[in-house]
Amino acid sequence: MIRGCVGGGTSTSGVECELRYSIRRVECSSCGVKVEQVPWAEHDTGFTKGFEDLIALMAQKTDKTTVARLLRIAWLTVGRVIERVVKRYGGDPSEAPPRAPSDRHR
Repeated sequence: MIRGCVGGGTSTSGVECELRYSIRRVECSSCGVKVEQVPWAEHDTGFTKGFEDLIALMAQKTDKTTVARLLRIAWLTVGRVIERVVKRYGGDPSEAPPRAPSDRHR
């Protein structure tokens, strides 16, 4: 399960959605197990990229406590998500999307 579908997920509206998808895996004799990548999520996170972008955007505008309360996530999660988003956009938080993201594939 991946949480955080912006525009219908865990958000300020309190509406939850569950994104279910069977990720394909293949086992290669020379490479080992390979797992399909999906455009809306990254490895080892329970949130969509769009939701993480929203968290980082909100954190640029207000404090972590407010972000955590509004989005109904843990305070520590806000910091971890910010780290992932900063890394995703090349280490500069100002390079993150300046708009509220959506889960529609860009």
